[in-house]
Amino acid sequence: MNRKIFLLLLLFALGLNSAQAATFWQTQTSGTSAEINGLYFFDQMTGLAVGSDQLIIKTSNSGVSWASKSPSGLTFSMNAVHCPSAGVGYAAGSSGSDGLILKTTDSGENWSSLTSFPNADRITDIFFISDDTGWVTCDTTAGSFIPVYKTTDGGSTWNSCVVGLDTTADFKSVQFISADTGWVAGENGLIYRTTNGGTNWSQQAAGLTGSTLNDLNFIDQNNGWAVGAGGVIMATTNSGTNWTLQTSGTGSDLQAVAFYDAGNGVAAGSSGTLLSTTNAGLNWSATNETTQAINSVFFSDQYNGWAAGAAGTSLKRVTDPTISAGPASKYQGYDSSFTLNGTNFLPSATVTVSAASVSGGADSISTSWVSAAQLIVNLHLSLTATTGAWDLRLINGDGGLASTTFTVIERYSGGGGGSSTPKRDVVALPSPNKNITPANPAVIQLTPQNGFSGPVTIHLMSITGQIKKTLQTSLTRDAVTKILYDGTDLFDHLVAPGVYRIQINAEGRTVGTGMLTVAR
Repeated sequence: MNRKIFLLLLLFALGLNSAQAATFWQTQTSGTSAEINGLYFFDQMTGLAVGSDQLIIKTSNSGVSWASKSPSGLTFSMNAVHCPSAGVGYAAGSSGSDGLILKTTDSGENWSSLTSFPNADRITDIFFISDDTGWVTCDTTAGSFIPVYKTTDGGSTWNSCVVGLDTTADFKSVQFISADTGWVAGENGLIYRTTNGGTNWSQQAAGLTGSTLNDLNFIDQNNGWAVGAGGVIMATTNSGTNWTLQTSGTGSDLQAVAFYDAGNGVAAGSSGTLLSTTNAGLNWSATNETTQAINSVFFSDQYNGWAAGAAGTSLKRVTDPTISAGPASKYQGYDSSFTLNGTNFLPSATVTVSAASVSGGADSISTSWVSAAQLIVNLHLSLTATTGAWDLRLINGDGGLASTTFTVIERYSGGGGGSSTPKRDVVALPSPNKNITPANPAVIQLTPQNGFSGPVTIHLMSITGQIKKTLQTSLTRDAVTKILYDGTDLFDHLVAPGVYRIQINAEGRTVGTGMLTVAR
């Protein structure tokens, strides 16, 4: 049975109103068979992927579908992509035997080659701390022996920054947490740190030899992780002064690591290896989602993550949204909007409602996305909507969902002897004027509630139920309407002093009541 279906059935069987958020990996369709080597997401919806065979693709729906953005006229293979701002981004790799960097200034829609980049060997990684300042690591196997370059002008010029580095080593990963502080990692377990933007580097005592480190990830100046060949995972809590080897539980080569906070992260690599931790790597657990190698992992926030790799493999780490506050009850004929509060609402989220005991749902429903924590639901229920428990389901476009229940209440509740008590859809508030005459009319303020709108008939009735006067008007949803009563009856005679009932009818039912006192 599908994991999601089983979870929902279990929740409904337990009678829960709102589901605890579940996390799972969802296979997505990248639309390519090329190898994906790098990922970057601007937010929970929009992201880029790069790879072999001129691959640059973009998604605007959280990875559900992708569109090619590869520039024409170039032959290349990209290994990494990084975007320091919403518009500017860089992709790096190689064209033939030379390193190649592409730049976008429109969020990945169009790309151009930075021809100023030196003819270095294959570029393995790229990181920009701002639109202008960034670094790349290179494969030095061809003998150029310049493993790191830096730019401070958006890629117009590049300079080597190798003081203190082993210039015969291949470096696979680079990351900075400020314009000054950053790390590079590569073969033979080498990790170097700089505190002056790359002008000088100092080797850190990783205590690892013979294994290549393929990726590193720091979430702040102290806490970081590095992964590599043979299932190696190393961690530091003091900016890399000391590194600790963690137990990964796998011998597979790990190519990527990404954390979204100090405790939660994912490491991935060959043969579809996917490891996750919730305690900073003290324990890692494996999941089987694919047999294809995974080369890149990226989190846009704590709820949304992606992994991609060989043969166009694309996965999303989906976290179900949660609903913390929704409707408790709605009347038959409800026609208005209400707010859902919760977590991880995607802009693609939709809402459905249906009666728990019968098939069918609302006459109409639509949603307006406000933020990841708030959604406006516009709902219209018919006057004959089934009363009782209704299910509300919020479905994100990536497969995540949440559910809650609310009650549809009859507009009229049965009373003794066949009588009925009207639910107040219109509040009638007369003016305090009691000496009511045609020259001194009373103002009756009508306020619709529960989304009510439409024509109404207002009866002024004696306490015994005799109709003394009938007025008509039309109400607009959420708008106050004022009508005048001149103190006369159906025959235009002044009514006797006393207390009178105001009964408001619409759609064949009483939708509101009030009281009016007349004095002479």
